[in-house]
Amino acid sequence: ASRLLAPGGRLALIHRAGHLPDCLEAARPAFGSFDVLPIHARAEDDASRVILLAVKGGRRPLRLRPSLALHDEGGRFTAEAERLHGRPAGHGQLAEQPARAPSP
Repeated sequence: ASRLLAPGGRLALIHRAGHLPDCLEAARPAFGSFDVLPIHARAEDDASRVILLAVKGGRRPLRLRPSLALHDEGGRFTAEAERLHGRPAGHGQLAEQPARAPSP
């Protein structure tokens, strides 16, 4: 990625949370100014993924951003997850969609 980006270029990746140290190590020294966003299936679960943002040549210290829970206790997308999908909260849930009439 470093060869493809100009100085100040941005890198974004999603990876398994357990591999965050490996991702940081692989990105250094070409990248810095890291932002890490932990992703949880549910708020009470450990993070299963992370979003890692970095800047080529960045020097700012790593920032750990507030985490994102994808589902609420009922298994529906959280409002924030819906927003990231570009839908108003409460839309797009399979259980909430109206039944279709059978084709003739």
